[in-house]
Amino acid sequence: MMKKHGLEEGKTYTETNTLLEPNNFIPSWEDGGEEAMEVSTALRRLREDYDLIRRKALDKDEELKQLRADIKKAREEEKRVQKEFCELDTQMNQADLLHWQTTHETQKMEKMSFNYMLDRMKRDLISLNLTINDLTESLRSKKGITEDEISKLTKSREQKL
Repeated sequence: MMKKHGLEEGKTYTETNTLLEPNNFIPSWEDGGEEAMEVSTALRRLREDYDLIRRKALDKDEELKQLRADIKKAREEEKRVQKEFCELDTQMNQADLLHWQTTHETQKMEKMSFNYMLDRMKRDLISLNLTINDLTESLRSKKGITEDEISKLTKSREQKL
Protein backbone atom coordinates (compact mmCIF):
# COMPACT_ATOMS: atom_id res chain seq x y z
CA MET A 1 0.00 0.00 0.00
CA MET A 2 2.82 2.41 0.87
CA LYS A 3 4.63 1.71 -2.41
CA LYS A 4 1.43 2.41 -4.26
CA HIS A 5 1.36 5.99 -2.89
CA GLY A 6 5.07 6.59 -3.45
CA LEU A 7 6.12 6.21 0.17
CA GLU A 8 8.87 3.90 1.23
CA GLU A 9 8.39 1.55 4.08
CA GLY A 10 10.40 2.40 7.12
CA LYS A 11 10.49 6.15 6.47
CA THR A 12 7.97 8.22 8.32
CA TYR A 13 6.79 11.78 7.79
CA THR A 14 7.03 14.07 10.78
CA GLU A 15 4.90 17.19 10.69
CA THR A 16 6.63 20.38 11.79
CA ASN A 17 4.96 23.57 12.89
CA THR A 18 5.72 26.73 10.95
CA LEU A 19 4.35 30.25 11.10
CA LEU A 20 2.52 29.61 7.85
CA GLU A 21 0.53 26.76 9.30
CA PRO A 22 -3.18 27.55 9.78
CA ASN A 23 -3.07 26.40 13.43
CA ASN A 24 -0.77 29.30 14.28
CA PHE A 25 -3.26 32.18 14.66
CA ILE A 26 -1.81 35.57 15.41
CA PRO A 27 -4.61 38.15 15.81
CA SER A 28 -2.69 41.20 14.57
CA TRP A 29 -1.76 39.34 11.39
CA GLU A 30 -5.20 37.98 10.76
CA ASP A 31 -7.51 40.95 11.22
CA GLY A 32 -5.10 43.54 9.74
CA GLY A 33 -5.76 46.15 12.42
CA GLU A 34 -2.63 48.19 11.76
CA GLU A 35 -3.12 48.16 8.01
CA ALA A 36 -6.75 49.24 8.39
CA MET A 37 -5.68 52.13 10.63
CA GLU A 38 -2.98 53.19 8.18
CA VAL A 39 -5.39 53.03 5.28
CA SER A 40 -8.05 54.97 7.16
CA THR A 41 -5.60 57.71 8.17
CA ALA A 42 -4.26 57.95 4.63
CA LEU A 43 -7.81 58.13 3.28
CA ARG A 44 -8.72 60.76 5.87
CA ARG A 45 -5.72 62.87 4.84
CA LEU A 46 -6.63 62.45 1.19
CA ARG A 47 -10.23 63.39 1.97
CA GLU A 48 -9.12 66.54 3.82
CA ASP A 49 -6.79 67.51 0.99
CA TYR A 50 -9.54 66.86 -1.51
CA ASP A 51 -11.99 68.99 0.48
CA LEU A 52 -9.51 71.86 0.61
CA ILE A 53 -8.78 71.63 -3.11
CA ARG A 54 -12.47 71.27 -3.87
CA ARG A 55 -13.26 74.44 -1.88
CA LYS A 56 -10.59 76.32 -3.80
CA ALA A 57 -11.96 75.02 -7.10
CA LEU A 58 -15.50 76.06 -6.15
CA ASP A 59 -14.22 79.52 -5.23
CA LYS A 60 -12.52 79.77 -8.61
CA ASP A 61 -15.76 78.67 -10.29
CA GLU A 62 -17.64 81.37 -8.42
CA GLU A 63 -15.08 83.93 -9.57
CA LEU A 64 -15.52 82.67 -13.13
CA LYS A 65 -19.31 83.02 -12.85
CA GLN A 66 -18.83 86.53 -11.52
CA LEU A 67 -16.53 87.35 -14.42
CA ARG A 68 -19.08 86.00 -16.88
CA ALA A 69 -21.77 88.12 -15.26
CA ASP A 70 -19.45 91.13 -15.49
CA ILE A 71 -18.83 90.39 -19.17
CA LYS A 72 -22.55 90.11 -19.79
CA LYS A 73 -23.14 93.43 -18.03
CA ALA A 74 -20.31 94.98 -20.02
CA ARG A 75 -21.81 93.77 -23.28
CA GLU A 76 -25.21 95.15 -22.33
CA GLU A 77 -23.58 98.42 -21.38
CA GLU A 78 -21.72 98.39 -24.67
CA LYS A 79 -24.96 97.97 -26.61
CA ARG A 80 -26.60 100.81 -24.69
CA VAL A 81 -23.65 103.14 -25.22
CA GLN A 82 -23.38 102.15 -28.85
CA LYS A 83 -26.96 103.20 -29.43
CA GLU A 84 -26.32 106.57 -27.78
CA PHE A 85 -22.99 107.48 -29.28
CA CYS A 86 -23.02 105.55 -32.57
CA GLU A 87 -19.75 106.14 -34.41
CA LEU A 88 -17.67 108.13 -31.90
CA ASP A 89 -17.66 105.50 -29.22
CA THR A 90 -17.47 102.51 -31.56
CA GLN A 91 -13.68 102.44 -31.50
CA MET A 92 -13.58 102.78 -27.69
CA ASN A 93 -16.17 100.04 -27.24
CA GLN A 94 -14.25 97.73 -29.53
CA ALA A 95 -11.15 98.32 -27.41
CA ASP A 96 -13.18 97.57 -24.25
CA LEU A 97 -14.60 94.46 -25.85
CA LEU A 98 -11.12 93.37 -26.87
CA HIS A 99 -9.93 94.01 -23.32
CA TRP A 100 -12.80 91.94 -21.85
CA GLN A 101 -12.18 89.18 -24.35
CA THR A 102 -8.49 89.01 -23.50
CA THR A 103 -9.36 89.09 -19.78
CA HIS A 104 -11.83 86.26 -20.30
CA GLU A 105 -9.34 84.21 -22.32
CA THR A 106 -6.73 84.79 -19.63
CA GLN A 107 -9.13 83.57 -16.95
CA LYS A 108 -9.96 80.48 -19.00
CA MET A 109 -6.26 79.74 -19.42
CA GLU A 110 -5.66 80.19 -15.68
CA LYS A 111 -8.54 77.85 -14.89
CA MET A 112 -7.17 75.20 -17.25
CA SER A 113 -3.71 75.45 -15.73
CA PHE A 114 -5.23 75.33 -12.23
CA ASN A 115 -7.18 72.17 -13.08
CA TYR A 116 -4.05 70.60 -14.59
CA MET A 117 -2.01 71.38 -11.48
CA LEU A 118 -4.82 70.09 -9.28
CA ASP A 119 -4.88 66.77 -11.13
CA ARG A 120 -1.08 66.56 -11.06
CA MET A 121 -1.00 67.20 -7.31
CA LYS A 122 -3.60 64.48 -6.72
CA ARG A 123 -1.54 61.97 -8.71
CA ASP A 124 1.64 62.98 -6.90
CA LEU A 125 -0.08 62.63 -3.52
CA ILE A 126 -1.32 59.15 -4.32
CA SER A 127 2.11 58.03 -5.56
CA LEU A 128 3.79 59.48 -2.48
CA ASN A 129 1.35 57.69 -0.18
CA LEU A 130 2.01 54.40 -1.95
CA THR A 131 5.77 54.94 -1.67
CA ILE A 132 5.45 55.79 2.02
CA ASN A 133 3.41 52.64 2.66
CA ASP A 134 5.98 50.49 0.82
CA LEU A 135 8.89 52.01 2.70
CA THR A 136 7.24 51.67 6.12
CA GLU A 137 6.44 48.03 5.40
CA SER A 138 10.05 47.45 4.33
CA LEU A 139 11.30 49.16 7.49
CA ARG A 140 9.09 46.97 9.67
CA SER A 141 10.30 43.77 8.04
CA LYS A 142 13.95 44.85 8.28
CA LYS A 143 13.55 45.76 11.93
CA GLY A 144 12.09 42.31 12.58
CA ILE A 145 14.99 40.64 10.77
CA THR A 146 17.49 42.76 12.70
CA GLU A 147 15.88 41.89 16.03
CA ASP A 148 15.96 38.18 15.15
CA GLU A 149 19.63 38.35 14.18
CA ILE A 150 20.54 40.27 17.35
CA SER A 151 18.73 37.71 19.49
CA LYS A 152 20.54 34.87 17.69
CA LEU A 153 23.86 36.63 18.18
CA THR A 154 23.26 37.18 21.89
CA LYS A 155 22.23 33.54 22.33
CA SER A 156 25.34 32.33 20.55
CA ARG A 157 27.55 34.59 22.71
CA GLU A 158 25.83 33.32 25.86
CA GLN A 159 26.41 29.74 24.78
CA LYS A 160 30.09 30.46 24.10
CA LEU A 161 30.50 32.02 27.52
